[in-house]
Amino acid sequence: MCLKSLNQQIYDVRKESLEPFLNSNNERMREAAQEHLDNPTLKDKFNAIIRLILRPAHRYMMILLDAMVEVQKEQRYPELLDLLSSDDTTEKIKAIQELAEYPDKETNQIIVDQLINGPPGVRIASVEALWEMGLRDAIEPLKETLKKETECFTRIMISLCLMSLGDTSSFATIFDDIAKNSIHNDHWDMTDLFYSGLFPVLGERAIPFLENGLRHSDWHVRWISLRVIWSLLETKKAIGKYSFLNEDPKVEVQEIYKELVN
Repeated sequence: MCLKSLNQQIYDVRKESLEPFLNSNNERMREAAQEHLDNPTLKDKFNAIIRLILRPAHRYMMILLDAMVEVQKEQRYPELLDLLSSDDTTEKIKAIQELAEYPDKETNQIIVDQLINGPPGVRIASVEALWEMGLRDAIEPLKETLKKETECFTRIMISLCLMSLGDTSSFATIFDDIAKNSIHNDHWDMTDLFYSGLFPVLGERAIPFLENGLRHSDWHVRWISLRVIWSLLETKKAIGKYSFLNEDPKVEVQEIYKELVN
């Protein structure tokens, strides 16, 4: 027997709730109920799905599916570890990305090893995986790796990963790395990426560090720092104290300040 489609199940649930009106002796009420059944709003569908989930049979099915997913993940884990030995960098990167779904100390250390020993693409994937897992055990290895890393964008990603874990030590170098990254780079605006590293762990506590960026010699750093401060505070009044940017030697910085403060 085939399972009913989700749309059919939603229809059946809604029909059940409308049954008294669909069978009413009042013709106009029957017509209105049928019209409502045939033309559900998004909210109507959502409510029907909630009722479906709350039914015992569906709750059991969800528990069963969760258990099946966990079994599949357990079976998949050794396969991913095997892929880390592959000579195919693409396969290795995919394995690291998938390993981020196993946020424990063992996996954390496995990915740290890839960060330390891997080629550039693997190192970036490793940083992203550690960022996603969010385990503070990664802080010291990340700090040690940052000292040795020479590739500019990878350094920025390591710094932001550290910040996402609540560590502020990389503020000492990230602005110079952003400045270097902006040279001959049309995609220098990393406001959203920077913000995602600060929110929600550091949040407004990062502002004193960002204020140093407002006085950096590179205008890209000043521009990005102001945008990130604005994103964290979301108030015109709060950035009014940075009025010195109104006289910034770079017109782009002047313009973004005026846009945000007005």
